[in-house]
Amino acid sequence: MEAVPAACARPAVTGDAAPTEKHWTLLLEQVEATGSRTSVISSEFVADAADDETVARIVEQLGGDRVHGLVTLRPLARIASSQWQQYVRNGLRTGYEEWLHHMLRQAPYEKPTLSFWRRHRHRHDRLVERWGRAVGSPSSWSTTATAMP
Repeated sequence: MEAVPAACARPAVTGDAAPTEKHWTLLLEQVEATGSRTSVISSEFVADAADDETVARIVEQLGGDRVHGLVTLRPLARIASSQWQQYVRNGLRTGYEEWLHHMLRQAPYEKPTLSFWRRHRHRHDRLVERWGRAVGSPSSWSTTATAMP
């Protein structure tokens, strides 16, 4: 849980211990220990990588050409309430309807939670493009759309 946020220099979630470089180093050691076997690293926090250099470093440290991308998408309409709940957990005091209004109908869509759009998690096109530059052509990626009940 801490390894990818540490690699992305992501701050700790309220109430959690801050991720450190040792978490990322331990994960890299575990991946290397698998030898030629496949390792699967799955974390929504890869979307929080600050810039292309961070993404490239993560890919290189995980094995460079051995790294493949897989994107699982959830419809924005289904993820909005979940994201709002996470923001509330971390201290947001804005009601859901007001938050939705700001995020979807009030340009520039930066308040009260700037990170909602900036994280690239909800701009799937930008997320795939960004990681595709480091991993390889996005057309060779596997993409899964997940329908949530």
